[in-house]
Amino acid sequence: MSGQITSNVFRASGVIAATAGGLNWISTVVTASTLTAEAGNGYWIDTTSNTCTITLPSSAERGDQIIFIDFARTWGTYKIIIDSNGLNYQGQDDSYTVEYETDGETLNIVYADATQGWIPLNDDDVTDAPVAPPTQKAIFGYGGTAITNLVSNTGVVATDTTGVGTARSYPAAAGYSTSA
Repeated sequence: MSGQITSNVFRASGVIAATAGGLNWISTVVTASTLTAEAGNGYWIDTTSNTCTITLPSSAERGDQIIFIDFARTWGTYKIIIDSNGLNYQGQDDSYTVEYETDGETLNIVYADATQGWIPLNDDDVTDAPVAPPTQKAIFGYGGTAITNLVSNTGVVATDTTGVGTARSYPAAAGYSTSA
């Protein structure tokens, strides 16, 4: 006997699953307008340029799983459409249109049985998307005539610049905030 011995996971039918150790992540990012998905795979879907229609396997067994991830966070602009290929999706027959159109969404589906068909384990968007920090501002007040200057966090003076660079003999004050 030669070769590597590994743990094998059996499908409901008794056939060894193609990805015994978990999902097989397809390394190529899908940018096409169509994809024929296979059970046991995870797909990165980039809809920057077009909608993508995803055809699910026409035969599935209980426990088959597929994951789709919004690679470029653009499903809100160009959605994905799921073609359940004759099988039910969340208990509905194949005549229903299934669309996902939320930026940053991840869709993780598992096949249950002929009645329920494919059921999402989760279909959530990533709510902790990166957000630019608020602009911080400062206001400087100085001089006998109380001249003030609003300064952004990049050092740009936003208001009265007549007193900038002029020596002052009275105390100065500064305040910082994220609001104007």
